[in-house]
Amino acid sequence: METPYRWHLPDERDEAMRDLSRARVDAVRTRLKARQQLKALMLRRGRRYSGKTSWTAAHERYLSEVCFAHPAHDIAFTEYRQAVSKGEARVRRLSESLTREVEHWRMQSLVNAAMTLRGLDLVAATTVVAELGDLSSLRYLPGTATVPDISPHASTPLTSLPRSPNAISASRASRLRLSSCEALRARDCHDFRSRLSHECP
Repeated sequence: METPYRWHLPDERDEAMRDLSRARVDAVRTRLKARQQLKALMLRRGRRYSGKTSWTAAHERYLSEVCFAHPAHDIAFTEYRQAVSKGEARVRRLSESLTREVEHWRMQSLVNAAMTLRGLDLVAATTVVAELGDLSSLRYLPGTATVPDISPHASTPLTSLPRSPNAISASRASRLRLSSCEALRARDCHDFRSRLSHECP
């Protein structure tokens, strides 16, 4: 006899945490767009950063020294830089808020468990748990559904999911991928800085 589904509806606090994590993901996307627009301007004007990693302290110093022959270019460049700075500040505020709020969330223990996975920091783990909700609801019936691939290298989410309050939509899978990619990049940058500190004391 088949076991019936037992979907756990999220409460108001769960929905609030989900909305907060989504606000941060939206901020990350906005920041990414602002960075792309600034880089596009630089490339159009033949300005290429020779450093290894963009959006670091060294890259910021490079940007602070950039100037153009025409004042209109300087104005456009300044506006793009301000957009990037505002995006950074917005992501930072929302990250701090998410970190504070998770301390009072009933799923904090699940967040802590998710952080044991390689590459997931507190913010990324909170985003994963906020999107997936109660993980017991992901026990699908054999042969009728599959869990979509939310790895950073996945391209198209699977859609053969049962309808439920916690079903993973394409947009939700996209947010999970963005969060995991961001966490992995942060980990890689940390590992690179650690190697430098050991090699160049």
